[in-house]
Amino acid sequence: MTKIHPDVIKKARTLKIDAKDSNAAAAEKNFGSIFGANSAAREDLLQKLKVATEALAKAKEEHETIFKSGADAPTRKAANEMLNMAQRAEKQLESQYRALPEEADAFAVQHEVASLFLFPNG
Repeated sequence: MTKIHPDVIKKARTLKIDAKDSNAAAAEKNFGSIFGANSAAREDLLQKLKVATEALAKAKEEHETIFKSGADAPTRKAANEMLNMAQRAEKQLESQYRALPEEADAFAVQHEVASLFLFPNG
């Protein structure tokens, strides 16, 4: 199920893209990632990222609890290591997520788009 508005889909179906156009190649990459041959890998990555994000939140919570409790040095060291591992795992998956074709494209234009919304008259 797509979250793309039906009117946008209808309009897109009427547009013709020249196969030589660089936009055609980008569209093909995005389609392949979301709906095509790479969709299973994309879904796997999204699930792993969700789990890692939840694990990082839990690690932060546990880390804070341990440090507020006045735990001994070895316990604090273990908490730091646990938090560092969770941060590295989440960051690695976040990098993979940002490298997905549809996300790389979005991140590449995010500041320009934000400027258009924040300053619509230039």
